[in-house]
Amino acid sequence: MIDNENTCNNMFCPARVNQSKRDYKIEAFQNSRDLDFKPPLDEEIRDIVLVLIKNGVETFESCEGGRGHSFAEPTVRFFGESAEGLRALSIAISHGLPVSHLRRAWDIVDNCIDGPYWEMTFIPPKDSQIWTDRNTSERYTTLKTEKTND
Repeated sequence: MIDNENTCNNMFCPARVNQSKRDYKIEAFQNSRDLDFKPPLDEEIRDIVLVLIKNGVETFESCEGGRGHSFAEPTVRFFGESAEGLRALSIAISHGLPVSHLRRAWDIVDNCIDGPYWEMTFIPPKDSQIWTDRNTSERYTTLKTEKTND
């Protein structure tokens, strides 16, 4: 027997989102000043994370990326079955977020595979240090100048 809670047009649909769970997350977003992230969200990724949470995406890790951060580029990781990545991508694009990649990822923890998870990466803001760090021609010129001065 198929449970009506998990059906779409009388067929099993693993992508169905539990409505009460989604309503809870939207309510939590509406009270976002009360949300307490430990550790606090990076400022450059905060708005992106809140848009995803508002729309029912179950995020578990985020980083604005760059020098001194866990990721090289702005990244949000989230849980979900195979359809969740496309749903989250649709949400991000419809809200004008600067998505650059969507990936399915697995971690290796103590030589054991853990996952899969979804990772969505974003184009950094124009004034971000990430762009300076990526400018290889500028770094090459600097290194070349330093070598000729030695």
